[in-house]
Amino acid sequence: MFRTVLTSLLAVLVLCGSAFAAEKTLIAAANPTWPPMEFLDENKNIIGYDRDIIAAIAEEIGMKSEFRNIAWDGIFASLESGQANVIASCVTITDKRKKAYVFSDPYYEVHQAVVVAKDSAIKKPEDLKGKKVAGPRGTVLHQLLIAALVKEGMSADDVEFLSMDIPAAMTAVTSGRVDAALLAASGIIKAEEAGCRVVTTAKGLVDVNLVMTASKQFAEKHPEALETVVRVEREADEWIKANWQEAVAIGAKEHGISLADAEKLAGWSHYYGVLTDADVKGLEADQKFLIENGLMTTPVDVKSIVLPIALGK
Repeated sequence: MFRTVLTSLLAVLVLCGSAFAAEKTLIAAANPTWPPMEFLDENKNIIGYDRDIIAAIAEEIGMKSEFRNIAWDGIFASLESGQANVIASCVTITDKRKKAYVFSDPYYEVHQAVVVAKDSAIKKPEDLKGKKVAGPRGTVLHQLLIAALVKEGMSADDVEFLSMDIPAAMTAVTSGRVDAALLAASGIIKAEEAGCRVVTTAKGLVDVNLVMTASKQFAEKHPEALETVVRVEREADEWIKANWQEAVAIGAKEHGISLADAEKLAGWSHYYGVLTDADVKGLEADQKFLIENGLMTTPVDVKSIVLPIALGK
């Protein structure tokens, strides 16, 4: 099972300690191509679940919040240049990044799938052999593809992978430019409405758990901020459970989908606030898989990068 704490699609809060301490405004960089986590509304404003979390955290610690649309290839550079002091987006862990960050507990499990055109000859994962598949490289979606291929005795070399963000991948599959696309959450619903169908999902292959992560430097200097992150996540979880219909209605509006589809999306999702020992063991198993399939090169001590508070301690 994949836990994205180590491997994959992360809704990430990457905090730069010195900039954070000096500023009155928490400036968040986001690549808004990952609905429902971060995307643009009709007025090109960044909206989504991650934005709401960052705004709540900023308010809790007495700061204003500002969100900047940063292209993916420049999102980490925005921290280094001072253009932003946090990242609120979905990123992957690399050997370089994993040395600099610690992680919160997962706060959201998201539904992901391999999608094809309705009339496609592709009926099952093994039919992907020799086909063009589009999706964001190095993310849990990419891992889903590899896991599905490995399960059928194949490897990543058995498909032609084209790296692109989720909206571009959806356009590519609906226009026939690629044979399959890797999509998530409301993207799956919208693709189905456009005449696509699901070949396989992450269930049983990948556990798509989104987390917040912070630099080790920041974690040591501002432990109270990390506690606030975890507390806000858990309070949001409790509110969603206590106000389910209202939460679904908000989700429908933000995603631009019907209430019925929002109910379906909510049913695919799972919100929770504590990492269990089983989760940590799952991370260790995930790491082994990633190394074996060339997505990681250097192992890390999983337990050392998970905050005690994330374990409910």
